[in-house]
Amino acid sequence: SGDGFGNFSNETWELSGEGWTRLQTALSPAPRARHAMVFDGEKTVLFGGFSGSNLGDTWTLEHNTWTFVVADGPSPRAGHAMAFDVFSNAQTSVAYRHRQRALVIGGRNASGTPLNDVWALYRDELLNWSWAPLDPLPDPKWGFPAPRSGHSAVVIPADSCVLIFGGLGADSTVE
Repeated sequence: SGDGFGNFSNETWELSGEGWTRLQTALSPAPRARHAMVFDGEKTVLFGGFSGSNLGDTWTLEHNTWTFVVADGPSPRAGHAMAFDVFSNAQTSVAYRHRQRALVIGGRNASGTPLNDVWALYRDELLNWSWAPLDPLPDPKWGFPAPRSGHSAVVIPADSCVLIFGGLGADSTVE
């Protein structure tokens, strides 16, 4: 099946050195488009996408093995952005002091409405995964970013921030 552009794929490819290699995996996420992935230093994390309907599943890839992550998380969505961040907070318990998190920002829900929520998938020192919604404060002058999909996100570690850019809003544009 497709979305007007062809068939959805669940192939996994690697570009290393000077060439492409198709990875042969025993298990794989369902075919999809408009999903997002990040690398956390050890595992590749995939969330969501579209395959005839929005998906809300989370998978990891490590050593050519896909694993489904059982964790309640964001609502199914497509067109969201992801970024990876190392989170350090001396205020939290020892087990959670230095956590890694994959951020999911925005996207479109099942009815096509753009979103501007932010979720974090944490992997603690015990290698447990958990999703949590984040509640960032608004910009004092501009408020919150407009809901959007199809945007990009990147973490700037030196500035302890995440940048998002571009995307499509409710009227197909975001200023």
